[in-house]
Amino acid sequence: MWKNHLQDEMKKSAEPASLYMLYHSHYETLIRRRGELIAEIEDVNQQIVELKEEAREKGTPLNNS
Repeated sequence: MWKNHLQDEMKKSAEPASLYMLYHSHYETLIRRRGELIAEIEDVNQQIVELKEEAREKGTPLNNS
């Protein structure tokens, strides 16, 4: 989808190559950052699982308040 959009924008631009490179660079940055955020979320979720297991082992009641 983005690729087609970028190609359409390239055709309209006075400087198509530089505009395409700018969009492509931003797109690659977003893709990389998305992967980093997913990894961070997975780490936090794993920490939550471990804390819940530890609380259960200690007999600490868990409330979802």
